[in-house]
Amino acid sequence: HDSGGGYKPSTVIDFDIPRKYGLRQTIADTLGIGGIMRGLRTIPVLLDMCRDMEELCPDVTFLQYTNPMAMNMWAIQKATGIKSVGLCHSVQGTAEQLAWDIGVPIDDINYVSAGINHMAFYLKFERKYDGGVEDLYPRIRQVLDEGRVPGWNRVRYEV
Repeated sequence: HDSGGGYKPSTVIDFDIPRKYGLRQTIADTLGIGGIMRGLRTIPVLLDMCRDMEELCPDVTFLQYTNPMAMNMWAIQKATGIKSVGLCHSVQGTAEQLAWDIGVPIDDINYVSAGINHMAFYLKFERKYDGGVEDLYPRIRQVLDEGRVPGWNRVRYEV
């Protein structure tokens, strides 16, 4: 069962239709032509879920992980009374990549993140050990200063 509004076949169309008219679509899950189409498919599914929640569990907070995040959250907050929080998987992915780059196992790292979808930053990025806490930002800066960050991944270092 696909509860994401027909993700795979529809997402392919999100790229194909703009290309047919000479428009280049990027990821197609946040904004732009494909993002709008994805929102039109996804928002009705999310609103149905929220309406069920209003009836069955109105005090529960809905943790929303589906793109297009901004459009989905706007719709949920505008059309329902459900408390909701939009979360982005890029936080965990970036933490894992930074941990790999500095040579610290991800399981040893604690972090606090803030921001918006795909544009989060770390308020804390540290490792706890028997003697205390190590701030890992100096290691991150060292990797950057030494030029060890792959070009495709440089944006993660703008934290």
